[in-house]
Amino acid sequence: MDNEQQELQQSQTQPPALVSTDEDALRRINIWLDRLEEQARRLLETFQPEELEPAQAANVASKYITLIARLLELRQQFTTESSGEEERLLRIIFGDRSL
Repeated sequence: MDNEQQELQQSQTQPPALVSTDEDALRRINIWLDRLEEQARRLLETFQPEELEPAQAANVASKYITLIARLLELRQQFTTESSGEEERLLRIIFGDRSL
């Protein structure tokens, strides 16, 4: 079991006593983002996008982009510090609507 899985398991079984709800939510969101990024990396190492059918490649990419964008959007709700690059990425994904 890797560190991310251990952290996730611990966070589900025993929440830290001194951590606020927002800090805990932010930590969990970051764990999920790390997990998704790792899965996407492994997927790209295993399959070359050119080897997949176009519909398959689009479907996989769409799922990861949607999940990562939603987690980034949630992360903005729990933190006051977000990078300009992160905000720019979300604007590109979601259009010009205000976040």
